[in-house]
Amino acid sequence: MPILLKSIRVAGFRGLKNIEINLNQNTVLIGTNNVGKTTFLNALQVAFGDSRWVSPDDFSISAGSVSTQIVVDLQFVPVDSAGKTVTVFDELWIPVFRKGIQLGEDGQFFAFRSKVRSDEKQMRLAPVRKTLKEWLDWDNSEGWTDETLEDDNLSISSLSDHIPFFFQNAQRDILDDIKQRTSFLGRALSKVHYNESDRIGLQELIQEVNDQAVHNSPVLKNLKENLADLGNTFGTTKGNADITPFAKDIRDLTKGIRLHFADGIENFSMEYHGMGTRSWASLLTLKAFVNILTAEATEAYYPILALEEPEAHLHPNAQKQIMGQIKSFPGQVIVSTHSPYVASQATLNGIRSLYKGSGRVLVGMIPEDLDAESERQIQRQIIQTHGDLLFARAWVLFEGETEAQAFPLFFMDFFGREAWDLGVNLIGVAGAGNFAPFIRLAQALNIPWYIFTDGEADVLKSLTKMLTKYAGLAGELADCTRVFAIPDGLDYEGYLLKEGYLSECISGIESVESTGYVQKQILKKNGTKGRAEKTDIICDKCTQFIFDGPIHDYSGSNGVDKFIADLLEISQAKTKYAGPIAIEILKQDEPRNIPSKLKELFVRMKVDLFPQGDV
Repeated sequence: MPILLKSIRVAGFRGLKNIEINLNQNTVLIGTNNVGKTTFLNALQVAFGDSRWVSPDDFSISAGSVSTQIVVDLQFVPVDSAGKTVTVFDELWIPVFRKGIQLGEDGQFFAFRSKVRSDEKQMRLAPVRKTLKEWLDWDNSEGWTDETLEDDNLSISSLSDHIPFFFQNAQRDILDDIKQRTSFLGRALSKVHYNESDRIGLQELIQEVNDQAVHNSPVLKNLKENLADLGNTFGTTKGNADITPFAKDIRDLTKGIRLHFADGIENFSMEYHGMGTRSWASLLTLKAFVNILTAEATEAYYPILALEEPEAHLHPNAQKQIMGQIKSFPGQVIVSTHSPYVASQATLNGIRSLYKGSGRVLVGMIPEDLDAESERQIQRQIIQTHGDLLFARAWVLFEGETEAQAFPLFFMDFFGREAWDLGVNLIGVAGAGNFAPFIRLAQALNIPWYIFTDGEADVLKSLTKMLTKYAGLAGELADCTRVFAIPDGLDYEGYLLKEGYLSECISGIESVESTGYVQKQILKKNGTKGRAEKTDIICDKCTQFIFDGPIHDYSGSNGVDKFIADLLEISQAKTKYAGPIAIEILKQDEPRNIPSKLKELFVRMKVDLFPQGDV
C-alpha cells in the first residue's frame, strides 16, 4: 500500500455544496437518509469514471440559485506498508504521477480536479480534469476551488490503469450479475483462460462426459439416432447430429455458469437463496475480480472500492461479520452504511459522520490523537453496545435506570411522537462518572447532546470539569444550555417529592402493589432499624468503624413523604416504580403533567432540533 487517497473535496454537487472528507484505508460513512452518503460516492464516480456524465439536475440549488460548476478534488499521499504517511512517493508511482507530484508542508502529494461547468443547452456534461499544483487548507469556504490552482490536463483513463475505481451500489444481485457480461462477475469470467495442455485435457473430459451421458440414457440415445436422419433430409451423407447435455466446448463453460451455496445442510443454487446471500455474493465477486486484476498488475496498482450499504438484506449477526471481510478487500475501501452492526466493527478513526447543519452537509470524525483509554471507553461503552447512537439526530444523556423508565413516557407526551421516531436517543449512562466518553464521541461526530443530571455538588463539579475539557465549556455549568441539573442538590426521586408529586408517587407504587400498600408498609416499618451505614465510632475490640442503621420514624405530618423517599432510594424500587409514577404524573393537567426541569429540556430541544415546528 504505497499510496492513500487521503482527502476528497466536493462543491456544487447535489446536496454537497462544499465539503471535505479525509479518508483512511477503510472508511465508513454514516448518517441519516438523504444526508449525502450516496452523493459522495457518486462524486467519486465523477472524479474517476471517464464514462460518468453529469446532468443539469446534479448542480446544487441554494436559496433558489443553482451552482454554476461542480468541483471534485482528490489528494493522494505516500504511505508505508503499515499505512502511515511518509514524505516521498515510492519510485513505482513517479512515472504514474509524473509532473503532477507536488511538495506540501508534510511532504509530497498528487492531486487532481474534476470540474463540470453548467450548460443549460446540454443534458449530459463531461468533466474536465487537471492536476493541481497546490493543496490549500480547507476552511469551510470555497477558496480551494480557485482556478489558479489548476495545472496540466490529466488523462483519467491513463490514471485508471493504475488507480482503478470500483463502485457497487445497494441494488445488487448475483443472479443479475450472472446474466450481464459487464458485471464484475461477467468481467471476471471473461478472464478465464487455460494453457494449451490443460485445454486439450479438459476438452477430452468434456467430450467423454457428454458421450457417457448420452450412451447411458435411452431417451438421449434415441434422440441422437433419429436426429441423424437430418443428413438424409438435406442430401448429405456426412451430416452428423450430436447432443451435448453439458457444454460442448471449453470456451462455453462460463456461458451457462450457475452458482451454488451450501448453508451447512443443503446445497442450493443461488436462485433458491434469499436476497441477503445473493447481495453479499455479488460483493464478493467484486473482491474476486479486483484480486484477479491486482495479481495481474505488473506496474503500480492501487484499487479504490466504494460499497453502498453492504449490509443490505443481511441479518444482524451476519452484518457484524462483514466488516471483517471488507477489511480484507484489496486496496482502499469506502463504505456507506445504515447498520449499527457494521459501524460497530469499524475502527474509530475510520468513521465519518455526515449530517446537515448551517444549511449544508457537514462531516464529523473521531480525533486521531485520541488516547488509548478514551478510545477503549468509547469502543466498549458506546460503539459495541450502543451502535445505533451513531445514527441519532440527538442524544439525551441521564444517569440511571429510573430516568430510562420514565423519560420515554414524558417525551411521548410532550412531542406527540416516540423519541426514536424523531431520531432522538434517550441514554442511561449508568452513573454520572460515565458521561465523558459519550460527550467526546458526540462532540467529534457533531451529534447534538443534552444532559439531565442529579444536583449533588460532587456530580456538578465533576460534570463542569468534564465539559470544560471536552466540550469547550467556558463559564459556569448553569450557563450551559445543554445541561439541565436538578436544583437544590436533589436526585430525581427527591425532586419529584419536592415538586409536589407525592400523591402521584403513592398512586404509582400502589398500581404495582395494591391499594393501601403504602400505609400498611408505614405501619410495618415505623420504628424499625434502617439499612446499616458507616458511623464515626470505632469498635474497641476490633478497631474497625461501627456500622449502624437509623431508626425509621414515619410518624407526624411528613411521615408519608419520608417513607416514600426511603422506599425510592432502594435501587430495585426505583426501576420498579419509575414508569408507573410517570404514568400517574401524566394524568395531571398542564403544566404539571411533566416535571418542570424536564420540560425545560424538551423546550430547549424543540427550539434547537425542530425550529420549523415540524413536531
